[in-house]
Amino acid sequence: MIPMTPSLTFSALSATKNQSALFLAAQEGRSADIATLAGLGVSVLSMMPNFATPMLYAAAGGHVNAIQTLASFGGLASSRLVDGATPLFLAAQGGHAEAVSAIAAMEGADVNLGTSDGTPPAFAAAINGHTNVIQLLVALGVYVNGRMSDGASLLFIAASHGHIDTVQALLDLGADTNAALHNTVASRSPKRARRHCAGTGYQMRCESCRMPMVDGTTPLMAAAQNGHEEVIQTLASLGVDLNAASTTDGSTALMAAAQLGHAGAVRKLGSLGANPNAVDASKARATPILFAAQNGHLETVKALIEIGANAEATLVDGATPLMFAAMSGHVDVIRYLAETAHVSVSKAGDDEATPLFLAAQNGHAEAVRALHELGADANTENDEGRSPLFAAAECGHIGVMELLVGLGVDPNATSEGGVCPLHIASQSGHINAIKTLARLGANINARTEGGATPLFLAALRGYVPIIHGLVELGAEVNAQDSDGVTSLFVAAEEGHLLAVKALVELGADAKLCANDGASPLTAAEVGNHAGVVKYLSGETTSTRKKIPVKSRRRLPLETISSIERTHRILPS
Repeated sequence: MIPMTPSLTFSALSATKNQSALFLAAQEGRSADIATLAGLGVSVLSMMPNFATPMLYAAAGGHVNAIQTLASFGGLASSRLVDGATPLFLAAQGGHAEAVSAIAAMEGADVNLGTSDGTPPAFAAAINGHTNVIQLLVALGVYVNGRMSDGASLLFIAASHGHIDTVQALLDLGADTNAALHNTVASRSPKRARRHCAGTGYQMRCESCRMPMVDGTTPLMAAAQNGHEEVIQTLASLGVDLNAASTTDGSTALMAAAQLGHAGAVRKLGSLGANPNAVDASKARATPILFAAQNGHLETVKALIEIGANAEATLVDGATPLMFAAMSGHVDVIRYLAETAHVSVSKAGDDEATPLFLAAQNGHAEAVRALHELGADANTENDEGRSPLFAAAECGHIGVMELLVGLGVDPNATSEGGVCPLHIASQSGHINAIKTLARLGANINARTEGGATPLFLAALRGYVPIIHGLVELGAEVNAQDSDGVTSLFVAAEEGHLLAVKALVELGADAKLCANDGASPLTAAEVGNHAGVVKYLSGETTSTRKKIPVKSRRRLPLETISSIERTHRILPS
């Protein structure tokens, strides 16, 4: 450390070192050394690369004597960091009431001047719970119900952060309990929503605000979504509407608490009269328990049921809390709902997808196992006639597939049109799922009612690795469907040159024609697939049957359609 006394030491230093010594003295609040250095000609208006001045350093540390000494040598209350923070802002942020008072008395000080992102000093104090600073600033003229650009008030900020003393002080000063946000991004996506305390880089970022606010969010909702029970109690005692909904999505304080897993806040709101079965304004019409179940908050689910939530509440499409827990793989929530709340594990949504189907579709093997143990049928089909094994095969969930077959599900079971899980896995491009199904007993050459094999589906999609994998597992490369069409014909018709080459290299007969006499080359010509035509021209004789474009045939694969996935995702 550079010695600060006697003054002769300073005079012996270089100008640069004297300047550094001034910043250090300001930061540590040594007013005598500041006076000595200033007397030697070191400018109190010196700036660091981020525009920091000695005054800003002294203010951040709350060093009143240092602030006053710097002011006597020309230090400015209007100096600002690169992010716009003033000395008064930094003092307020740090909770230094005396420093705030001293700076406010200086010429050029503005108690309302905030950072470049629009955060005023009082809001910096509110974020950090500096009650005495807020009281002082209000006394100095700050409007207690002033709002930021997104509508956040001082009370909103204090409530959001759970500063009960600050909340009470603001209420005593006349803060509006219903002042809500406005003009925010109408989304709960953390990547899109504007956080009310996004920060100036000077320790202002709010780490507790995990869920962005939306239009119409009140101080009560802010307190609820952060689990601040004392604040909830205080606001409720003043008569705020416990069931008020945001103007954007209709969410209530109870929904906010449920979504983030604040069981205590849920119980508190319930005891005060909040409606546990309120629905939001989305088309889905979600209730608090659906949010809690989706996010796996077991204690919150329990709390909601304790205060009267309907454990079998449904969305407009019939989805239940148990389905959401299954989709997300929350086994503890699944077991509680089934065993304690006596929710049926077999109840399906409007698309006939059961909780077990949804768990399989999303790859949650333990959830599948739990549901089966609780009595769910692993073979129950959705409205497309497909079982959970189909869903797992389409999504490539190996562990779920192995579990389901182990539970007795037939790997060769078919749905409408004769489609089996291996067809679905091939169409979806999951080579490991294909290998697993083959190992579990699936017929590698299984045919649909129209005669299409899994290899047809791989060729249709142009999946070269799948083509190789199927042939290695025993797929018949020249198998023909009921129209005499081969996998090579399918690949050629779709213009998949690499798939065509792979099939030919694996032994596909390029001269093998369909029942109507059309060859793979003909199909490529009709489709104007020049690359395939050029390649196949070298694999066939120059004599071939020509067919007009208008007679281009359609493959009998209408029954091979992707499982319509059930994306029931609540706002997060």
